[in-house]
Amino acid sequence: MTAMDKEVSWAGYFVVLVLLFVLWIAVIPVVPTYRRSDQSKKALKEVAAFDEALVRAMNDAEVRSFRDFFGTVAFGDEARAMANVDGISLFEASARLYTSAAYAIVRDGTNAIAVLESEASSHSRAGRALLASRLQKLDEGYLDLGEDPWGNLYNVYPGPWRDGDGPIPFRVYRNAGGHLKPDGLTVAVAAPEQSAYSGSAEPTKENVSYPAPRERQFFIWSNGENLVSDQSLPPSEIGYGKPLQSYYAPNRDEEYRGGGDDVNNWDAEKSWMLFYR
Repeated sequence: MTAMDKEVSWAGYFVVLVLLFVLWIAVIPVVPTYRRSDQSKKALKEVAAFDEALVRAMNDAEVRSFRDFFGTVAFGDEARAMANVDGISLFEASARLYTSAAYAIVRDGTNAIAVLESEASSHSRAGRALLASRLQKLDEGYLDLGEDPWGNLYNVYPGPWRDGDGPIPFRVYRNAGGHLKPDGLTVAVAAPEQSAYSGSAEPTKENVSYPAPRERQFFIWSNGENLVSDQSLPPSEIGYGKPLQSYYAPNRDEEYRGGGDDVNNWDAEKSWMLFYR
């Protein structure tokens, strides 16, 4: 074989290798780039869809408030029983009942009670608190909704929050627009970008946790990436003499207090996005 023949042979091998490489690239599945902000955006869309579905259900049932779906005495009895058994506040127990019922109503409509009573005790309590007569005009379902992007149910609490109930527990993390006024639940914390990147032993603190608009029909929020609700407890649940930190979930970094990474339907500035950069 001459030198020229060898060169041609090696050139042929090279062409074959290039073609094989191109074919290999073509059949490799494209793996989407993972971004934390994508999860928060997905959660925001689902929160908005949940809100819309609940409003549609209320309109079909011809009720003015989501609370009208429940028997007042039955709801109070079930909430107190859950609070005692699970060792949680009455507010937290109420939120769980509202959440279970809201999911059942948007997913199962007229069959909500039957579905709830066939499930675990926490959900069956919500079924016992609902009024069957209020469900008769509902569709068979409004939204096929599951867990949030981090594996938890979205939380639901009906509004509006009455002025006489004290500081609203649903919080806007940052007052980006400058139009919100602080209240008794506003706290000073080291913001995430300061505590994580400033390198300072004593980062500058800023006020966070501002009241959400009281007049919303529903307050809907995700626990977010940290898997814990960063909303507060109503001061009436624990007494105004308690330290501010006891209004928020224990054993959490202080910068999460007052809304933190909870994607919700009331913060127009979407200040939770600070945690998903």
